Amino acid sequence: HILKGMKRNYGHKQVELALNKIAKKVPGSFVGMDIIAGFPGETVEQFEETYSRMRDLPWTRMHVFPYSPRSGTYAMRMPGHLHRSEIMTRAGQLRNLSAQRFSVETESQVGKQKSVLVLQDTGRGLSGDYWNVDLSQFHSLKTGDIISVAGTGVVRNEHQGWVEGTGELICGGGHKNSKKNLRHGRDKKRSPGVHEIR
Repeated sequence: HILKGMKRNYGHKQVELALNKIAKKVPGSFVGMDIIAGFPGETVEQFEETYSRMRDLPWTRMHVFPYSPRSGTYAMRMPGHLHRSEIMTRAGQLRNLSAQRFSVETESQVGKQKSVLVLQDTGRGLSGDYWNVDLSQFHSLKTGDIISVAGTGVVRNEHQGWVEGTGELICGGGHKNSKKNLRHGRDKKRSPGVHEIR
């Protein structure tokens, strides 16, 4: 009912199927999604059902948006607008759920070895399981290189997380050597990098 009111062409069954398929094909992958709390007409029972469903499904992080009325929109004309305080309460519950899940998932990345594709002019990479990787502490990387990153620790705040690790180039499109250790410019030893989780 709520997704239909949002003019979405899918329902909760399709969402569940997609999330479970991703978890089966790429275990531990980063899956983020946007979710609106307090959409017009959302009953207490519907919100509790959404919360329960999200709690039990595989994902990494939710971007939670409390519904805000916008003049001229279809939703603005819908009945059942909630009081702002109720909207914020529901959004807070979903954000807490997301923070808890994100904490567990970032911790689970420690000790994992990831192959990371270096992206163009960003100082970052993308792992095979879709985690963003900050490679700014490594030098001599080029777009298209693939670096193997081993997570050794985690640093996290409410909105971001970092897995500290060491890196090794395993496939360098722009390098003569196909495999070599990566070193930070200030350290001659094999050095820690930062695997950034957003």
